[in-house]
Amino acid sequence: MKKDFIVTLLTEGLVLVMGLWGFKLAGQRFGPEGFALYSLARRAFSFLIVFSIWGFGAGIPRFIAFHHDNQEKQHQFLVASVLSSVGITVLFFLLINLLSKPLTYVFFGSYDPRGLLQGVACLLLVNPLFLVVYGYFRGVQAPRHANMFKVLNQGLPMVGAIYLSATVNEIFWKQSALSFLVGAVYVVVLLYGTQLHRTPFPGRDVFRSLLSYSLPRIVGDFSLIALSSLPSFLLTHLVDYKAGGALAFGITLMNIIAFTMSPVGLIFLPKATILLKEQKISQVRRLIRIVSRIAWFIGGASALAFLLLGRIALPWLAPSDDYDQLWYLVGVAILAGVFHVHYVGLRSFIDAAFHKSYNTYHTFYALIVFLVLASGALLLPQPFGLPLLLGAFVASYVLLYFLTIRKIRKILFQWALPND
Repeated sequence: MKKDFIVTLLTEGLVLVMGLWGFKLAGQRFGPEGFALYSLARRAFSFLIVFSIWGFGAGIPRFIAFHHDNQEKQHQFLVASVLSSVGITVLFFLLINLLSKPLTYVFFGSYDPRGLLQGVACLLLVNPLFLVVYGYFRGVQAPRHANMFKVLNQGLPMVGAIYLSATVNEIFWKQSALSFLVGAVYVVVLLYGTQLHRTPFPGRDVFRSLLSYSLPRIVGDFSLIALSSLPSFLLTHLVDYKAGGALAFGITLMNIIAFTMSPVGLIFLPKATILLKEQKISQVRRLIRIVSRIAWFIGGASALAFLLLGRIALPWLAPSDDYDQLWYLVGVAILAGVFHVHYVGLRSFIDAAFHKSYNTYHTFYALIVFLVLASGALLLPQPFGLPLLLGAFVASYVLLYFLTIRKIRKILFQWALPND
């Protein structure tokens, strides 16, 4: 497991570096304006994707791992995942195009980059290919295949599309095409390699189990992505789209810091599910303590590195007309990331331990706090609105941290059986 964790960590790091390199390329090729639009479009994609995956990112690997001793049941859950995710995504794609004008205003303010939102919607449309294949590899605990697929389907198309595009609007269309080609190849190989086409059609119990676990988690997924997207959208309306783009870039850096912990979920969610099923609680406790120490180290080291090197690194990474503003907005996001990294590292244990989606409650409460404080920021005159909005952003992640720790302590000190 240690080797799998290290390889997965390196893979996640590689994909994140590719994403960061994509921002730099966008800035080099399209200037400060194009960079801001690309940053906001990435935030829009992250915000909208939650409605197309509907919690399947956690549901697919969980049920496939749970039925590790029943291959037919695994394949039935895989088929149910394909049908459910594709159907929901197609409907959502049509809805985005129907509401393209109001959504464009929400994400980009008064600036109207024609065709950019449609490209984002196209990338959402091909996402089920990644969701199902990647979830299956995670569930059967084949991290090498999962890692390779993520690089080929997510990392390379993200960078390659920027090289192939003449405008910001083209990037997401071309990334969609590249991701689809890779995903389609994997689906064909998976289809014949597992004899999936011979699997009996899943019954209603399979769909019911998958949907009852996955769908309630959309509230948590939405709340979490809203916490990391709404601040940049609101700042676009409060100041301008360049300020919104700067904060969106800072949030991307925040997520890069936090998602260095994502291999914990990729490796430990299936592992923790099996350990809890076998009632090996002491081993789960040991894993939790290790993860918590890693989270503190990553969060603290990242904040210190930004304070020491931020003013040197930012001009190299991101073009801007106001680097003081960029440093300030990115710094606020890094501060929030110190708390966010704990949530990302520990949430998988909560998902594995409880059928009830406690992570959903935690992120929803944090979102409510942000919305209450941010509404006050929009009502106040400048310059008072800006610090309140940014303070609301950080405070919501502090609350999320304490709610997560509270539930983790129950597993550490009060747990007897996996029963809530």
